[in-house]
Amino acid sequence: AGLDDRYISGLDMVTDCKLIFKTSHDGKGSVRVHIVPIVDGTPLNLKGSVRRDFNAIHSKSIQKKMEIAKGTLDLAKDYLDFITKETIKLGRIEITEDLKKRIIEKLIPMGNDLSDRAEATANARRAEVASYTAGNTALAFVLGISKYVNNAEARRKTKTYEKARYNLIANGHAIVDKAYALILANI
Repeated sequence: AGLDDRYISGLDMVTDCKLIFKTSHDGKGSVRVHIVPIVDGTPLNLKGSVRRDFNAIHSKSIQKKMEIAKGTLDLAKDYLDFITKETIKLGRIEITEDLKKRIIEKLIPMGNDLSDRAEATANARRAEVASYTAGNTALAFVLGISKYVNNAEARRKTKTYEKARYNLIANGHAIVDKAYALILANI
């Protein structure tokens, strides 16, 4: 399900919001609702003070169903307000290439005891992440990290990797959350 688009003035961007509903196969469990904001065409699910997912219980009462639906939309609006506010804030923060490099090094750490192959792999991943992070604002950097985690080719294509990637988009990705936290810690 989708909510109305929002135009973010001053940044020339549109924020869209998708609601993803999950339930058990038998329909007896509660419905899990995930809020996924789409900023400038990229899923941007940031961890913040507002919940980005929640459970909605089943009810036979039509009145209760209406209350749950209204509550769902209110929570989605609150999260979208949070994302809009953070998008504007991040869009105003200038970051240097040096700060980007330091954050990428923290996102993809390398220990001292790495084999040559493991070190080459980590360096290749760092370079790949850096290729997604064009621009000199914190918003461009965080959107680049989100594009990387959502679009980069999987290293291991298991039978369930598409499902796992879908769940990371719905639940929010730890690497995006860490990049966002590191940006906020360095301003």
